[in-house]
Amino acid sequence: MKWKDKAVILSARKFGESALIVNVLSENHGRYGGVIRSAKAARGICQSGNIVEAVWNARLAEHLGTIAVEMLEPIAARVMHDSLKLAALVSGCELLGCSLMEREPQSEIFSTLIQFLEFLEKENWREKYVMLELELLKRLGFGMDLASCAVTGGREDLIYVSPKSGRAVNRESGEQYKDKLLTLPAFITSETPAAVDNMDILHGVRLTGYFLDKHVFSGDNRAMPPARNRFVEMLNSELQVREVATLRLETCN
Repeated sequence: MKWKDKAVILSARKFGESALIVNVLSENHGRYGGVIRSAKAARGICQSGNIVEAVWNARLAEHLGTIAVEMLEPIAARVMHDSLKLAALVSGCELLGCSLMEREPQSEIFSTLIQFLEFLEKENWREKYVMLELELLKRLGFGMDLASCAVTGGREDLIYVSPKSGRAVNRESGEQYKDKLLTLPAFITSETPAAVDNMDILHGVRLTGYFLDKHVFSGDNRAMPPARNRFVEMLNSELQVREVATLRLETCN
């Protein structure tokens, strides 16, 4: 069996003296693993987030197989100077790598991943990261219903999400229960949201993180990937730094 496809490197780990086991998400074939026997020349290519042309080959479909990769876009090198972007990239790849079923076509999540990677050099890349996690939950069968209020059916002023049902709740209906509800950032449901700040992003990753913990990484000794935890910690640190800088500026003025 053999296929050739556009793919994103999710991870690579050493295998023996000179080989690598590479995990990719391909456009038309889903998540696949394969061995690169002589990996010295490929190590620079096999960085999480890089977009490649992959050729997978095995005598039988159930075998691990070998994989050859050719660089299309060196995404990892482009964000290497920015620790937060790099943390987001590794977090997204690690989440997909440990939660998607192997060899199951995932064209929708692949498209969302590519969009996130392409936006890493733009201002609103953080929103795209949250949308990647939302798409992952959806593809795993745990998507949220954020189109209308769970109580009234209305579509206006949706600012909460029920942690039990995963459905949106409007401001009025959720007011008395707001301490028990999750915050729904406007950028998730609005096509033209107001300016998005770091607190909105934190609310976004807390929202997706809650349901990832609840549905994907619960039981069987599974835990949220460390890379995802590091990314959230860095987001929190960045927010605190900005709040201090804003406070100092206001004090000076």
